[in-house]
Amino acid sequence: LSDKLSRINQRLTHRRNETQNDFLQNELLLAIQHLKRGNHEWQVAPLSAVLTREKTMTKNMKTKFALAVATLAVISVTAMAQQVPQITLRSTDGRAVNLADSKNKIVVLSFGGTWVPLAARELPALQKQADRYAPRGVQFFWVSINSDKAGTRTSATDSELTAFAQKSGLKLAVLRDPEQQAYKAFGLDALPTVVIISDGKIVLKHVGFGTEQGDGYSEIAKVLDQLLK
Repeated sequence: LSDKLSRINQRLTHRRNETQNDFLQNELLLAIQHLKRGNHEWQVAPLSAVLTREKTMTKNMKTKFALAVATLAVISVTAMAQQVPQITLRSTDGRAVNLADSKNKIVVLSFGGTWVPLAARELPALQKQADRYAPRGVQFFWVSINSDKAGTRTSATDSELTAFAQKSGLKLAVLRDPEQQAYKAFGLDALPTVVIISDGKIVLKHVGFGTEQGDGYSEIAKVLDQLLK
């Protein structure tokens, strides 16, 4: 880990006298501290958002920063080794899906709800990633935490969830987590959050959706590419 972090700093210290370069180093060092403390819920998405926020960055600096972010994404994947909890969720078409049954598989779970403001943009981006990686054996699911109790603020029937998914351009299987059993077991506290599972272990929790970053899930693509090597 220290060797990888050293190489990151070497990339960014090439131009020491630039104030902006110092700012980028500080952003990276903050992320590195999270990783060293074992805070594997840290995500690369907020960090990579700097690329779009800092309009005055030179092309060379953007390239260096992007390489560092990609390296940190790989580090976060290898650092995390949480076992997937033994939880079975029901799909809107009546199937039972055991989340722990992922040996020799890569599974992507996107937790969300029909009331989440970003859903209209996030779900098409999720489908785009599924279209790209499902042919390579990656399984994708949208996990709704909508309540199944009629009359509650976030309630939705199976047919309503199916219709919502179709309206959003989503072709994936929709799983239900109405009691938030899986949501809590994975230690999640925000929507949307994408969880990537590889060989029965959680390798990434990606919180939020970067509306300014192209399809919004470029960092997820980087992690999947690494896992599929």
